[in-house]
Amino acid sequence: MLTLAADSERDYRPPLQIVSAGESSKGLKTFDQLLSCQSLCSLDPHQHLYHQGDDNHKIYRIESGLVRIYHVLSDGRRQIISLRFAGDIVGFEATSERHCSAEAITHVRFRCLEQNSAYRHMRDEPTLAPQLVSLLLKKLENALGQIAVLNRRSAMEKLSAFILELHRRQDNSPAIRLELSRSDIADFLGLTIETVSRNLTKLKVKRIIRLPEVHKLIILDIERLEALAAGDCLES
Repeated sequence: MLTLAADSERDYRPPLQIVSAGESSKGLKTFDQLLSCQSLCSLDPHQHLYHQGDDNHKIYRIESGLVRIYHVLSDGRRQIISLRFAGDIVGFEATSERHCSAEAITHVRFRCLEQNSAYRHMRDEPTLAPQLVSLLLKKLENALGQIAVLNRRSAMEKLSAFILELHRRQDNSPAIRLELSRSDIADFLGLTIETVSRNLTKLKVKRIIRLPEVHKLIILDIERLEALAAGDCLES
């Protein structure tokens, strides 16, 4: 598993780059509008929205790109908790201190809003509250999908289910942007890099997937991939 130097990461905090300014948030009727009128900001790969232990009370919506939510264990190992895609809400938490870090994997564009500001808007416009609940339920649904991936028993089941989850999150396209490194996949699935690479090779040899580029994966036989995710053995 990959080990992070947590202290040095926390010292490196490049300024956020403002891309465009938002408009007035008065008279908004939807939570989506409330977020959409906030300034559009960007992060380069490996920059952070926030760090573990931060006193940060902002809600973020990912407009484009991919973010990993990770926790650094007491022994220095990194545990990737979840992945956040375009459209996902990040950072809505009840605790005063961040339990995890949120780091850009790719170039990321996002909008953010102070959590207290969101509460004030919900007080002034009651229709916003159920919409926020709906957004949080979507976040929960995505989290449950990732838990289902991790609950698989074998490495092949986990990897197959992970590919299918990426397939679902990318509009069910057979061509998947594989923006994660092998070490990212390993840390997320609780496997070694060698195990991830070996099982990807097995899927490729059996013509279940193609890997035309480092960051691109094409599903050739989704039925066999679904069977593997369900626990069917890969024939030798």
